[in-house]
Amino acid sequence: MAAAACAGEVRIVRQGDRWTLLRDGQPYFVRGAVVIGGAGSEVLLDQLKALGGNSARASAGMLDALDRRGLTGFIGLPIGKARQGFDYSDAGQASKLEASIRVIVEKNKDHPALLLWTIGNEPNIGSTREQARQSYQAIERFARLVKSIDPKHPVITVIGDGEMRQFLPDLNELCPSLDALGLNAYHRVFFLRKEVAARGWTRPYLITEFGPRGHWQVGRSPWDMPVEDTSTEKAAHYRASYESVVQDNPQRLGSYVFLWYGKHQEDLRKDVADNPNVGGDREPPSAPLPGAFAEHRGADALQRVPAEAGA
Repeated sequence: MAAAACAGEVRIVRQGDRWTLLRDGQPYFVRGAVVIGGAGSEVLLDQLKALGGNSARASAGMLDALDRRGLTGFIGLPIGKARQGFDYSDAGQASKLEASIRVIVEKNKDHPALLLWTIGNEPNIGSTREQARQSYQAIERFARLVKSIDPKHPVITVIGDGEMRQFLPDLNELCPSLDALGLNAYHRVFFLRKEVAARGWTRPYLITEFGPRGHWQVGRSPWDMPVEDTSTEKAAHYRASYESVVQDNPQRLGSYVFLWYGKHQEDLRKDVADNPNVGGDREPPSAPLPGAFAEHRGADALQRVPAEAGA
């Protein structure tokens, strides 16, 4: 650990009709980015800091780098996914996963840069409802475990907008120990607030991924390849996405823009697969990423949003 100081207390409280994240008793509105570790990540953290960011969604191995810059970390814990062959009815698999979670939490719970824990990312893409309910029952057990080891940091899980539409009532029922929810959404981010409310979720949430339209949401060429939006279109989408769901939203605790990254797609698959905090089986973009997000207009769009939007 780089710093001698120990982690302070992070809490989520309701103040009037709004939810607020408190770090050492002070309001802490998250202005973050998803930063995948690897070559160049320290430069990206410098850019995030320079643009007014205060947090990164990252792996535990990046906590020291975050602390050196006065940034905090939203740290991922592993989760089993049915689409990858994980079976929660297999006691051996479940026990091994629990042990992995315990090791990460015990090792990092007192790190001064730690902000939040998330148990997995998008665990139920392609799951049946039975599989989803099994995973949520496990997430509840793991949430209680994490809190028993580290009572000073909130615990959430992250789901995509498709999973939210299918299974959010089940998650709400089966995971009472979660302090909040992380939501990943791209083009459908504009419908998110209404869709979340319609499914009965009244606890707070963070937008844990948002960005341009995904390759599965754009038109296709005559040779059946996704037609990528221009950088100008992407910048407009970043800003509109942020404003539609984060500003003046009493349930929001902040957001993590996707994706702060400086490599091309041929390098992306391995680094994503190695990071439990993002979708390990996510397909890479259909075209090379334009260097770090800070190098194109999306960063300008994010920088122009007030630090405490809507508060």
